[in-house]
Amino acid sequence: MIVCIGNTDNKLTQQEWFAFSNEINLILNQYPHTLHFFGGPPTHSPYQNVLWMFEIEEKYIKEIKDKVKKIREMFWQNSVLTMVDDGEFV
Repeated sequence: MIVCIGNTDNKLTQQEWFAFSNEINLILNQYPHTLHFFGGPPTHSPYQNVLWMFEIEEKYIKEIKDKVKKIREMFWQNSVLTMVDDGEFV
C-alpha cells in the first residue's frame, strides 16, 4: 500500500503540517506492516509531501483509508493519495 500526503499549496502552517503528517504516521503504525519506504523531498525543497510504502494485510486497508480520510478532513486537505495494487516487474 502507498499513502502520500502533501502541503505544497501551503494551506497548513509548519506546525499544522507536522501534526497532519504525524497523525497519518500514528494511524499507519496501529497496524502490523512491513515498511519499504518512507520519505519526501529535501527539506530545502519548495515541495512539502511525504510518502509511505508498505506491505499490509488486505483486511486492514479499508479501515486505514477511512481513518486517513477523517484526518485529511480535519486538516482541510482536498485529497490523500492511496494506492493498493500488485507490483509488476517490467
